[in-house]
Amino acid sequence: MLDFNIIDIDNTISQVTEGGDFVRQRGMGVFGELTFDIKSFLFLSLTGRNDWTSTLPKESNSYFYPSASLAFIFSEALDMDPSGFLSLGKLRLNWSKVGNSPSPYLLGAIYKVNLGESSGQTAGVRDIDFPFNGRAGLTLENVLKDPNLKPEFTTSKEIGLELGFVRNRVTIDAAVYQTDSDNQLASLTLPTVSGYDAFYTNFGNLQSEGAEVTFGVIPVQTQDFEWKISAAYTTYKTVVKELFGDVQELEIRQIFGGAITPVLRVGEEYGVFRGTVSARDEEGNLLIDRNNGQIINSNVEEIIGNPNPDFTLGLVNEFNWKGFRLGAVLDWKQGGDLYSETVNSMLGRGVLAFQAENRELGAVIPGVYGYSDAGTPRALLDENGNKIVNQTMIEQNDLWFGTTFAVNGQDEWAVFDATVIRLREITLGYSIPAKTLRNAFVKGISINLVGRNLWYFAPHFPEDANFDPETSTFGDDNALGFEYQNLPSIRRFGANVKLTF
Repeated sequence: MLDFNIIDIDNTISQVTEGGDFVRQRGMGVFGELTFDIKSFLFLSLTGRNDWTSTLPKESNSYFYPSASLAFIFSEALDMDPSGFLSLGKLRLNWSKVGNSPSPYLLGAIYKVNLGESSGQTAGVRDIDFPFNGRAGLTLENVLKDPNLKPEFTTSKEIGLELGFVRNRVTIDAAVYQTDSDNQLASLTLPTVSGYDAFYTNFGNLQSEGAEVTFGVIPVQTQDFEWKISAAYTTYKTVVKELFGDVQELEIRQIFGGAITPVLRVGEEYGVFRGTVSARDEEGNLLIDRNNGQIINSNVEEIIGNPNPDFTLGLVNEFNWKGFRLGAVLDWKQGGDLYSETVNSMLGRGVLAFQAENRELGAVIPGVYGYSDAGTPRALLDENGNKIVNQTMIEQNDLWFGTTFAVNGQDEWAVFDATVIRLREITLGYSIPAKTLRNAFVKGISINLVGRNLWYFAPHFPEDANFDPETSTFGDDNALGFEYQNLPSIRRFGANVKLTF
């Protein structure tokens, strides 16, 4: 039977494609704002918004979130001379609360159907082929849903300072902030023996703290020549304060190909890596199997990486002279770990230049002899109770292809510090002066040459790998810091001509 009120390709007698989804949602919002201006140096803004949505339970489908911001331009209040040493002084304070509601149909189980044969599993649908024996069928989702969902809220606090000196030829904009996210809406992984893959509910508290500083200076400014420098520094840290009930760790997503997994763990930063590690003694020495000289594996997974950088810094230089423009952008990202399957494979296959130089040489892994005591690795002691330094030599092939440091090693050996310094862009342009085109049909001509990703330096990756750590297999997904044999980065060159009529 057809319903003529539904405009969808599935609402036809027969379909060629695998169809689509029909989603209906109703929402309404009311927004208000009050702004106060006191003598053009003190500004206060108050806002409030209330939303109603059909995607929340009826008893809690209304939620309110306000904000307040205050700006004090003390250079105006103190009647400072704009041409003096301090050109601008501004203090700002912001507080805001933002609400968020779930997508439709997340309050209870719904039936889904796969219209064609499938050899895999789609999100939320069990691996069953439809039609089954020529008969239509439906199946419940694999996601258990909380019927008592609440809106998600993020509360932010910020304090900032803006300063301008010497007619704003030197500017500083600095801010520190803190955000708290509560009752987050997301799926929690469940053991499949429960009959579900995940549980969609409210959970947890994440707290972010950070600082941003922007600096600008014009060192040289004449009638014909100008040199501008600007820099932006950012640092932040997002820590998991609470999860769900007594739960101390949740998996963000399952990663194919190994045990390494991005997780939320109470007390740790967002998205740290949990994975397999090599066994060590209490002093941090690697435990070595004296029979083959290779590393003994630990039977306990640990946190082995953090994808979040310590800070990022961007530096822009721009030169202008009689219509010519030259600009350069330099980026520096300090810290932040990356799990790289590409580099791990190159090491394991012995294709890097430094490995060729040592191909005929043996190697001794620094560490002490160990053994397994009832499944727990321990250091081996001599008759005097002292640890025994490893002296067992192995071949280069075993160093990288054994139970050691590459493809057959533990996850920790494929995690690298992704610090990178990069020449992001260089531009060279010229604009023909307007007076030259005074009587021409074309009023403006601008020519630009651009080069992007021209050079980078990643000091913590093997030099011969030529590996660019600015990559991610999962893109903007919540699972950051994973690379599974991605395509190399690209160096680009371009030119453009802009005409104004």
